[in-house]
Amino acid sequence: MEAKKLVEDVEIETHNVDIVEREVADVLEEAIKQNEEEIQICAWELYALVDSVSKYKEHMASKISEMKSNLSETAGAVSDSYKGSLSAQFGITLDTSH
Repeated sequence: MEAKKLVEDVEIETHNVDIVEREVADVLEEAIKQNEEEIQICAWELYALVDSVSKYKEHMASKISEMKSNLSETAGAVSDSYKGSLSAQFGITLDTSH
């Protein structure tokens, strides 16, 4: 009798452990699924951020190039104007070609 009771207790505990293992496996599977979804979302956000930074960098490079060109044109115009004023003021003819 005692042995039969012990066997039944072991079988019940084994069954309970099996149930807990399945529940833990389900919880773990759901946690992994949620983590994978979060990783995917973060990956897309990171991709969008990198793409945005890349586009901004291209835009800024274009703006800097435009500013350099404008500065060069302005410097040339100021130089030509200065040379013209010297020429008018002192009657000096300066080569204004670049």
